[in-house]
Amino acid sequence: MIPRPGPATGPEPARRPGAGLPARRALARAVLLVERLWPALWPAAGVGGAFVAASLLGLSAWLPPRFAVLLLGAVAAAVLGLAI
Repeated sequence: MIPRPGPATGPEPARRPGAGLPARRALARAVLLVERLWPALWPAAGVGGAFVAASLLGLSAWLPPRFAVLLLGAVAAAVLGLAI
């Protein structure tokens, strides 16, 4: 059997106008910052994502250990260079 809701308690208490405004402004500023930074960071994310995809496919296992370390260093340098 599904329980029935209790009696209505009446209208909601009145809120002060602008009570959540500082929090909403902070959230809006954070969103604008992310939107401003994203075009500059997506190339670095793309290089990092391509490396992760290649690693998940096991392509680094086909390389000698020395070249795998060099590839990791090159990808790290590329990601840092693109992020800056």
